[in-house]
Amino acid sequence: QPPAPPLPSWLLVAAAKLASTLHIIPPNVNAELLLLKYARELMLPEEVYQVACELYRLYLVDSPLLNISFTFLSSSPYTILMTLLCEALKICYKIGTSAPTQAPS
Repeated sequence: QPPAPPLPSWLLVAAAKLASTLHIIPPNVNAELLLLKYARELMLPEEVYQVACELYRLYLVDSPLLNISFTFLSSSPYTILMTLLCEALKICYKIGTSAPTQAPS
């Protein structure tokens, strides 16, 4: 029997360890393209994708501590992107808000 192919997550971790050993800083992932891919796979409306991109641009683009790459092996950039989509869903559909839907009269 041929050996099973390695899992993509194992390949990513191995590549990140190799980059760390060689003192190479891996580039950031293409966050907006991956957000679009995930939004389409989940059949989310275009507005949710746009809000997720705005959240990304607002909080993550210029932040060196929160860059979306494989610099830190403990956090996957894909997890961060899915979190952005979840937060965009919460914003677009007002999920988890305790604010009243109408102003009191």
